[in-house]
Amino acid sequence: MELPPRVAKHLKLDAGCGVVCNDLNRFTWVGPDVRATPNGTPFYGQMPERLFEEIRARVIANAVRQTDRDE
Repeated sequence: MELPPRVAKHLKLDAGCGVVCNDLNRFTWVGPDVRATPNGTPFYGQMPERLFEEIRARVIANAVRQTDRDE
C-alpha cells in the first residue's frame, strides 16, 4: 500500500514508499533491518491514526500470520 505523498514527505521518506500489508514480522526491537535516521534514532515520526487503522484493517483482511524473526 503506497503511503500518501504528504505522509511520506512528513516522515522524510521517498515518494512512492509503501507498507506491506500481506507480511507481518515479529522481532526484538531494534532488529538488524531497522536503520537509524540522521538524528540517530530509528523513529521517523508518527503516521495519521486513520492511515494506521487502514493498514491494520488490510493486515487483518489478509488474515496475515506473523513470522518470528531471530535476526
